[in-house]
Amino acid sequence: MPKNETPLHRRWRAMIERCKYVDNYGCRNHAGRGIKVCRRWCSFDNFVADMGRSFRRHFSIHGSRNTLLDRRNNNGHYTKGNCHWVTSKQNRNNARDNRRFSFNRRTLNIRQWSERTGLNYETLRSRFNKGWPAKRALAVVIRTH
Repeated sequence: MPKNETPLHRRWRAMIERCKYVDNYGCRNHAGRGIKVCRRWCSFDNFVADMGRSFRRHFSIHGSRNTLLDRRNNNGHYTKGNCHWVTSKQNRNNARDNRRFSFNRRTLNIRQWSERTGLNYETLRSRFNKGWPAKRALAVVIRTH
């Protein structure tokens, strides 16, 4: 298989395009915000040298659809120190537009609080949208008869 058809190459190319072409899908979240690819990673071979091994490991466990390149710091650039492979769920949890709420020294987004408490996601979202403090939103249990 030519390298430009491999899953790793497709992810590299998508990263380059997100940061290079302002008119490309996703540009407002990358190129439009000044997010750049480090000079070293402009070469696919260097990207493979830095990220190939961890990609193969993650890919073998989670598969193609669940192996996404993620920036730990969403305001940071694409660099070896800021990037890692994550699942779709982890990627969504790291989205810049997630609203996070703190309670008992934990800060999580609404979906994470829903999973942690067993409370319905839409219920929690509604409570937070209404301005409920986290302590109340996470503590009130809906009674069903």
